[in-house]
Amino acid sequence: SNNPIVAHKNTNYGLSVKRWLNNSWQAMGGQVNATSTEVSGFGGAAIVKNGNTPIIAYSEQTASSYKIYVKRWNGSSWVSTRSFSAASAAGSDMPMTS
Repeated sequence: SNNPIVAHKNTNYGLSVKRWLNNSWQAMGGQVNATSTEVSGFGGAAIVKNGNTPIIAYSEQTASSYKIYVKRWNGSSWVSTRSFSAASAAGSDMPMTS
């Protein structure tokens, strides 16, 4: 569908995704990141579509690491497709798998 999809920081300091459907914002699954207690910050999030499948890429920073995650929507939850440290991602081509 062509309905807008947004990612935002929720009240638990986690990352949530919502879509505009039937004149209101509706959650797409639960919290996207695994645990908000380890996260000291988000570097950003982007949502793109591969056909009709939404894909989200986001970064998480803890006291000791900075990681980038890629997940796809399977119709009921966000499924991991890739994760890597930001250092390993710099300047590399990162093919996505479905």
